[in-house]
Amino acid sequence: MQDAQLARWKQLQGVDIYAELEKMLKSEARFRGLQEPVLQAIIKHQSPIVAVMGTGVGKTLLFQLPAKSISSGTTVVISPLVSLQDHMVERCQQAGISCVKWDPRQCHSPSQIVIVTPESAVSKTFGTFLDRLQGLYLLERFVFDKCYTPLDSTAEFRPKMRQLGELVERGVQMVYLIATLPLHAEPEFMNIIRIKADNVHIFRSPTSCPNIVYSVVEYEENEFGRGDIAAVCRLMEQKLKEYAAPAKIIIYSSSIVTTQEVSSALDCHAYYRDVGDAAVKDNIRKAWESADGRVIVATNAFGLSIDRPDVRVIVHIGPVY
Repeated sequence: MQDAQLARWKQLQGVDIYAELEKMLKSEARFRGLQEPVLQAIIKHQSPIVAVMGTGVGKTLLFQLPAKSISSGTTVVISPLVSLQDHMVERCQQAGISCVKWDPRQCHSPSQIVIVTPESAVSKTFGTFLDRLQGLYLLERFVFDKCYTPLDSTAEFRPKMRQLGELVERGVQMVYLIATLPLHAEPEFMNIIRIKADNVHIFRSPTSCPNIVYSVVEYEENEFGRGDIAAVCRLMEQKLKEYAAPAKIIIYSSSIVTTQEVSSALDCHAYYRDVGDAAVKDNIRKAWESADGRVIVATNAFGLSIDRPDVRVIVHIGPVY
């Protein structure tokens, strides 16, 4: 190990996480849930670490605070949700952390945080970038945000996510952040990401959200055989009255055809893999996020988690995969 890297590790282990939290979030800031023990494990350079923490409890702080605490070194954050990457960059920069989204067309200087998609993370171009970081002894850790997504990967849907386990061979600290991981899914998850249950440092907290209500709406087939669409239209009429603007609604379907038909019936945007290029998809997302945006119908290509405080209703049509 190179002297500069060893010095960074010693510096990080001497970090007062309470003082760093106060610098980032002012004096009234307090750790929530498992933030404190997980951060202590990270600064002690334990690895691999799996943190199962519910939505909205502050998993982002788990890679922001260590990155901000030392002036050099790079944390690579693998985020499967392109729609959240801009939010991550903005939040890091507001906290005084140098952060960039990976773009293979650019020559990136080392930053405290580099955000990359799973597909790019296992590409040859990014591998060359990682080689350069490791050659300079700057690669500190990998953080897999929303790391349950490889469990959803198939030959048709984002198959390269199953290759993320290869990154463990880089020999750096591995941190996995996840909002839900049932005990029965742990063996498959650890097999995919290539970590051994005997070696993992796992932290679990309750992931149920008491402010969320779940319900099932039954419907009957109409003469056209699409009673689901009629039921969704009736439900949307009710929910749009119940939640005034700018409250937003997402309707998910595993079928592109159903997505198109429901968006046509509701006269709203549809979002799916082949709806258009990146610019078209970005415009659709921005239109929904705008002050006038209300309802969008989408497949899971839209995102498995949307960082919007004004989403009030999420509807799934048919089976949830």
